[in-house]
Amino acid sequence: MKAFKVLGGTYAVHRLQARGEISPGVHTLTTMTDGNHGAGVAYAARRAGYSAVVYVPKNMVAARRARIEAQGARVVEVDGGYEDSVAAVEEAARSEGWVLVGDTSWTGYETVPRDITTAYATIFSEAVEQLREAHGVAPSHVFLQ
Repeated sequence: MKAFKVLGGTYAVHRLQARGEISPGVHTLTTMTDGNHGAGVAYAARRAGYSAVVYVPKNMVAARRARIEAQGARVVEVDGGYEDSVAAVEEAARSEGWVLVGDTSWTGYETVPRDITTAYATIFSEAVEQLREAHGVAPSHVFLQ
């Protein structure tokens, strides 16, 4: 998969497994997205032997939905925007016994989003290493938008 978002999903699933937070018998991971995060989690779930259910806003671009489905996930459309998808996936995870791999945090749900952000930081480590190798210098600052 050619998207940095796969780093977040893959690392989050690894950390959930390492912490023992994916119980035996759990076969489904779930998340919410309006972009590449859902495809990343679907990819990570498939590679780890789980199924994936990804909640998306109904108005999400069709190509993004297709990218998620191409990774083997079932996509559930939610009326409304991203925030509505967050509420829907939180309820579904609780009621179905699925493991939530969300990149949005709220009170009581901070660890997995932190894992995802940590994984994204590897991009900067790699960029710094490549700059040192190519030019003998590393940046003093990195600005993100």
